Amino acid sequence: MKKLLVGTAFTATLLLGAVGQTEAASIPTNVEKINVPNFDFAESKLISQSRELKVQINNQVNVISETNKKISNLDEALKLLNALNKYNSISDEDLRVYLVKINSCYEASEFGDAYNLKSNENVKDLKNKIEADIVDIKSQLDILNAKNQIDMLHLSALNYEYNQVFEQLQQLSKKHIDSRSVILGEFR
Repeated sequence: MKKLLVGTAFTATLLLGAVGQTEAASIPTNVEKINVPNFDFAESKLISQSRELKVQINNQVNVISETNKKISNLDEALKLLNALNKYNSISDEDLRVYLVKINSCYEASEFGDAYNLKSNENVKDLKNKIEADIVDIKSQLDILNAKNQIDMLHLSALNYEYNQVFEQLQQLSKKHIDSRSVILGEFR
């Protein structure tokens, strides 16, 4: 029973210190504080490493999310451009609706120049711009998909590192619990 209490107390101390509820000397403001007296150097290093990895993982997830949004918007613009390109004749109102949707996709994905919404625009020039934009969007989608794959690999590597650090921290915690159990056993 005493072993369980000591192990639980150590785990609680480890968790409270990891949350950063105690003070430490001159730590940069972007890093949470660790109560150094409660941990040995290896534990402190692993805890700060795990926190840094968590921040990197969150940043990487945000980068991937932004890339996915851009891909989604460009994909929507490509669908609209392909649909618009199939029309040989289209009313000014329908054309305006398509161009407004395409412009909003362009704006959201930070891609290219917006279409001019003037109804007297030359249809041949518009068709040429649509065809050129279709090619540009396809190449941009290829670039973003390749970037996204690289970002996903980086995220996977960060997760792997985080899991290794967490496992090492668990092993250290287990060693402390075992050594305290041995010490308490000798007191009996």
